[in-house]
Amino acid sequence: MFHESFCAILINSLIGSSILAAIVLLACKFIQHPTMRYWLWTLVLLKLFIPPAIAFPIRLAYSQRASSDEGISPSAVDVPLARNIDVTKIEAANTRPFHSEPKLESAVSKTASDLPTVVAANPKRTAWAQLDLQTFWSSLPYLWLCTSVVWCATFLMSTIHFLKWLSRTARSSNRLSSLAVDIGSRLGLRSVPPVYETDEFISPMLWWTTVRPRIYVPTSLCKDSAYCGLDTVIAHELAHFARKDHLWRWLHLLGVLIFWWNPVVWFAIRRIHDAEERCCDQLVGKTLPNCSKRYAQSVLQTVEYLSEKRMSFSLGANFSPARELRERIANIIDQRWFPVTTKVRLALTGTILVALVVSPSPFVTREQITFAHPTETAVVFRDDLPKNAVFRIGSSVFRTGDFTTDLAISPNGDFAASMGQYLQIWDTVSGNLLWSEYLYDHGIRGASNNFGGNAVAFSPDAKSILTTGKENEFVEWDVATGSKSVVHLHEGFTHEVPVQFEETPQANTKGLPTKTPKSIDVSADGELIALSSSLGVLICTRNGEIVKSFANRPSSIIHGNGPEFANRLTYLGHYCDARFSPDGSLLSIIKSESPTTIQLIDTIDFSVATTISLNAWTVRQTFSPDGSSIATTDSAGTIRSFNTKTGREQWSYEIELKNLFQNYAAGVSYSPNGQFLTAGATDKAIYVLASKDGQLASRIEPHEGARFALAYSPDSQILYSAGAVIHRWAVPQGDPIDLPNEYHATGVAAASPTTTLIAFGDARNFTRIVDSNTTSEIGSIDANAETLKFSVDGKLLAAGGQKGDQIWVGVWNASTLEQIHYWNWPRGPDLHATIEEVSFNVNNSRLAAASFRQNKVFLWDLDSGEQLAECIHQNAYGVSFSPTSPILVSGGWDEHVRFWDSGNGQELHAIHVNNEGNTKGRESIYHVSCSPDGQFVAAGHGLNISLFDMQTYELRNSFRYHPTGGWGTGDMNFSPDGLWLSSTDMSSVLKIWDPFTGQRVLEVGTHYSDTAEFNLNGRRFLSGGSNGFCYLWNILPEHQQDGNDLKALWSDLVGNDSALAYSAYWQLADLGDEAVALIDDKLSRVSTVFDIFKLTRGMNEQQATRRAQLAERVLATSDDGLKVEGVRRALRLLSRIGTPNARGALERLASPQSPEMLRAEATRAQVLLTDLSEFTQVP
Repeated sequence: MFHESFCAILINSLIGSSILAAIVLLACKFIQHPTMRYWLWTLVLLKLFIPPAIAFPIRLAYSQRASSDEGISPSAVDVPLARNIDVTKIEAANTRPFHSEPKLESAVSKTASDLPTVVAANPKRTAWAQLDLQTFWSSLPYLWLCTSVVWCATFLMSTIHFLKWLSRTARSSNRLSSLAVDIGSRLGLRSVPPVYETDEFISPMLWWTTVRPRIYVPTSLCKDSAYCGLDTVIAHELAHFARKDHLWRWLHLLGVLIFWWNPVVWFAIRRIHDAEERCCDQLVGKTLPNCSKRYAQSVLQTVEYLSEKRMSFSLGANFSPARELRERIANIIDQRWFPVTTKVRLALTGTILVALVVSPSPFVTREQITFAHPTETAVVFRDDLPKNAVFRIGSSVFRTGDFTTDLAISPNGDFAASMGQYLQIWDTVSGNLLWSEYLYDHGIRGASNNFGGNAVAFSPDAKSILTTGKENEFVEWDVATGSKSVVHLHEGFTHEVPVQFEETPQANTKGLPTKTPKSIDVSADGELIALSSSLGVLICTRNGEIVKSFANRPSSIIHGNGPEFANRLTYLGHYCDARFSPDGSLLSIIKSESPTTIQLIDTIDFSVATTISLNAWTVRQTFSPDGSSIATTDSAGTIRSFNTKTGREQWSYEIELKNLFQNYAAGVSYSPNGQFLTAGATDKAIYVLASKDGQLASRIEPHEGARFALAYSPDSQILYSAGAVIHRWAVPQGDPIDLPNEYHATGVAAASPTTTLIAFGDARNFTRIVDSNTTSEIGSIDANAETLKFSVDGKLLAAGGQKGDQIWVGVWNASTLEQIHYWNWPRGPDLHATIEEVSFNVNNSRLAAASFRQNKVFLWDLDSGEQLAECIHQNAYGVSFSPTSPILVSGGWDEHVRFWDSGNGQELHAIHVNNEGNTKGRESIYHVSCSPDGQFVAAGHGLNISLFDMQTYELRNSFRYHPTGGWGTGDMNFSPDGLWLSSTDMSSVLKIWDPFTGQRVLEVGTHYSDTAEFNLNGRRFLSGGSNGFCYLWNILPEHQQDGNDLKALWSDLVGNDSALAYSAYWQLADLGDEAVALIDDKLSRVSTVFDIFKLTRGMNEQQATRRAQLAERVLATSDDGLKVEGVRRALRLLSRIGTPNARGALERLASPQSPEMLRAEATRAQVLLTDLSEFTQVP
């Protein structure tokens, strides 16, 4: 890649030039001749542009895969793991760099008393070591380019300005030109440059750009009677001309432009200029041998003249004083000129040979670059960022971003195929995604958690992937290219099966045809395909020719009130599943007409060889590698092994599941060596059992419920499990195996409102704290958080979630990560019971937590740690404290916003949210957020956001945030200044609103996110989503107005277009006191503030519209009237700027002399001033 070569050039040139400069510096100790010194230092500069005969390879510390890996597209952040690695010898400390305890448990679950522990950041990890090295190296080319462009532009502008300035008073001097011709003839010059006098204060110089060179001499020196060496000054500048120094200055300029970052360049140029002056001194001394004392005196007089003010230019060879002035004057007076001896010639020749042959080259090929992989895992990534994103937390290595329910590993172990709504192909060595297809775009249902799954399989040659397709078809995908070939079956079933649920008609097959295949398998020789649907099992060839069919003829529907429906495995109705044995001699078939029976079919004559009876419905099945056993998981949570010849049960392992519903064992897979059988269950654990007797070898708890997607590597050393992430585990220990840059976040995140800290959950059940400014990790907490929140002052961090059969909430010091409080209580039988949201009050004395499944809002006193109340709120989802009053607000699926006394938990008021235009169901409230001034509370519900007055409980505004989507997921929060509202929802679009007008002011980007928090000064936006990524976004708008047009900016700020107001707000914020003066002047003239809501309160729609239009007309013709929205923006802008002038303006506007509404808004702005002013200097 380009930045790799650039970094190699950077390091090589720095090392090479340093070595050569050191050699030249040493040689100059023995060489006094200025011409020799000049050419030696010029050689140092030239060497940067000339490749040598021998180059040293440079080793870079870098997070990139080695270039020797062929056949796999490299990623900017992903590093491969050797294919032949012995994973059984990998220690936990090597595979889990942040904590040493492996996530391996015995058959007994952790007790409820297990408390989260704080894991401090590794003290050996410095801030630099924690930086993403790939980001550092890849950003260098752009930093170099930007700096070079700025430097070049600055130089050109300065040059143009200098020429204009110089040409104002420059005039040709015949007297000096005649003198120059005379001296030039003595120097052997055929022609000499013209000499100009100038009234400007400059040094005598030789100037040349693109026209004929000129010599400039200040008039003040020419007219100074005490100045005795004007001829020597002209001779000195002609010496520069004779030596072509004005031409070599272009090399100096080019060196600085390209290698400005190399200190050797600046040092060498300074030495060259010193040698230039000494060479000219020697040439003048030889040309005018009787003028040595006068020449020395003129040098001193010129230095004295320039001591008042100095003007020099890089393209002008000027009469600038040398550093060793005393030595230079002595050489001139004593006429100490140095001859070129044999010793000098030998030293110069040797130095040149060493420089040309040995020194490292800045121009190296990719083959010369080697990479040193970092030992620590990166936290922040800057590759493949969407527009406006600053960085991403969480790597894309093995990140599916999908609810994966099927997983297959190719026979050669090189590829993994994951399937949910997407079909994704992964390189198992690097974890890189090779290609991905959204299956619904191809009309394919995709995989899901239902009976009769396994919708993806590799061909035996690993060149193709076979998946289910549309009715009576399957799809063959090319592993290398992702191209597909659809195979249509020549014939299919003609009968029908019952598809309607009797008690719950809404939970039917969702319109999917009953002939749609639900599972697929391929025989060991790749010749036969088993395709299963609700109608039966079809055995066909690769070209779709039917060989045999097994019809499924259930006599009744699947009852919606049955235990299988409670497990949510029957949403797709009736089903079948068929698996080939490894040798292809047997075919195992399960049909929903008899869900507790497995038929083993002889594939030669398709007769029933054995029948196996079960105690519960089979969820998944698989053959052992030798075909002697078949293992099943069932809806009762049991793993069973049967003998394929006798059909008898060999052993069973019952998993103790206590969920309110969804109690079953799911995916099952044998290790290829036949030693282990692995199964997943709804307790979010993976069980590794000995295949001979069913004894538990290990129990693995991934962060997410990887219940279905399980597969082994061909060498049986690595177990793969997949959900939103593909995890890898060493067998049988169950230790996680991570790639060097495999760092997975969960999307649970929070941003500190007052610091640069960001908290997020990772895929290893840890909560990590990162400094968004340095991108270094501060530390981590052993807590599997499902919600995170910083306190208002950023000093505390609260987290909540589910751990085993307990629900917990904890509070930590955000700086030291010291645990302050921890509460836990039984989860109950509901598998999904957890904490939805937590919230601090303004002075950190209260903490509230909402539990949706437990229908409660919990309230604690943070001073004593005691629980104050359990506020009953049906399906509570969101909580938020008022910053200015002891009120807690909650919202829930019961369509109510409830107000509570935060001192005792008593309910004060309830608002029923109603939307007459909602025809899709109830107005479930997902989020509530109180404004920073405590005046309003926003509620996100249905398709709307509603704004209520905290004092009167009146609805101030309600607007549609998405035309067809819904909350379902997402978040909503006020900005620190209380002007803007962030939202994320199921539309995946991150939006910022003006909640007072209902206008959208900015679309930040696209991210299916559960977090939408403003960071720091409101200039950044944090999102964290179910795809496992957290993004930090830049939310500054593209400016709409000229920053110098204050009148237009003011008009936009207080106008009716909220998007223009948002842009003007940030432009004015950058102007500081200039904006303060504008706002102070404009608001001091306001006599009337219009609040349209109050003007139209109590009116019908027609009357309110007429009154609002009248107010708009009055405003259009008034010079002293403004809407309250415009006044609010202007005053909050003063709070943001926060300078002494801004504070003074707010104090004046909050005085009794101001109009009542203006005074009230100014008072509220003063409350926010302290907080916002702390953020004004944050980039």
